[in-house]
Order: sequence, then structure tokens, then C-alpha cells
Amino acid sequence: MKNSQRPTNSNNKLWLLVALLLLAILFTLAYKFRDVLKPQVDLQEPVDNNCDLRKGRCTTVLASGGKVSFFIDPIDIPLLKPLKLSVELDGVDASKVEVDFVGIGMEMGYNRSLLSYKRNASGSVKRFVGKAILPVCSLTKMNWEARVLLHQEDSSGVSPDSSDKSVHLIPYRFFTIK
Repeated sequence: MKNSQRPTNSNNKLWLLVALLLLAILFTLAYKFRDVLKPQVDLQEPVDNNCDLRKGRCTTVLASGGKVSFFIDPIDIPLLKPLKLSVELDGVDASKVEVDFVGIGMEMGYNRSLLSYKRNASGSVKRFVGKAILPVCSLTKMNWEARVLLHQEDSSGVSPDSSDKSVHLIPYRFFTIK
């Protein structure tokens, strides 16, 4: 009987070792990708309650100077259909622009779009465009926040290191109807 128990104990120890190894890998991946899932924001603008993306473009005047305009097309913001996103920067610089869609009061999963720089005739206004699709929710009316994330180089001039970057968040609230 002792011989038949030995392989079982050995198998149990092996499975425990595999489970611990997988757990360690998961924790390492979560640590490495924490900034991707939830970037560290250095500066955040307040929500403009007068902005209604379902009526058109919203423009935020930044406390640090400059303007950020955000637009979603089509303006009725349908679910499960491609949306065209547009962010215009006037007097603001960014090396990368993303839009992160977050459900208000309900976790809706990771939904972030990287926008591409689009050259235009006007040199003072920089335009970034991209696409997104919003998922369907169990609620008839779902409240959302579109977080425009401006990734900017450190303009303090203190360090020439190119890794000195900051993230500026500009929130825009809207709702969708199922």
C-alpha cells in the first residue's frame, strides 16, 4: 500500500509546484503591465458637465494652456458599431494620444484606442484620429467616460533623458442607449 501512495504524493507535489509557478508568472505579468492597464496620470482636468458629445465636438481649455477638442462620429454613439474618434490639440503637444473608454458605475473591461497623427494644412492644430467600438451593456442607458490620454515629453528641461514622460488626462462624459 505504501508503494501506491508514493506516486500520488509525488504527483500532488508536482501539481502544487506547477500551480505556484503559474501564480508567480501571473503576478509578474500583472506587475509588468500595470501601466498599460492603468497608466499613471500626472495631470487630470476636471469633467466639463456642459459638454455633450451626443451634440458634437467638445473643447476643453487646459489649466496649463492650450485647448483639446474631442469628437465621436456618429454623434448618436451606437453600440457594437465602429466609431470614428478625433482629438485636436491647439497649443498643446503630445507624442502619443489614446482614448480610454470607462463605464461609470460598471466595469466594462479594457477598451483603449491608440490614435494616429494626421497631418493637416494648419501647423498650429495637431489632429489625431482613430476608431473604437463600444460593447453592449445590460443596462438600457449606460454612462461612460472617454478619457483622452495625452502622452507628453517632460518639458521642464531638468533632464535630457527621453524616458521622462507625463500623462495628461482629459475626461469627457456621455451615455449610450441600448
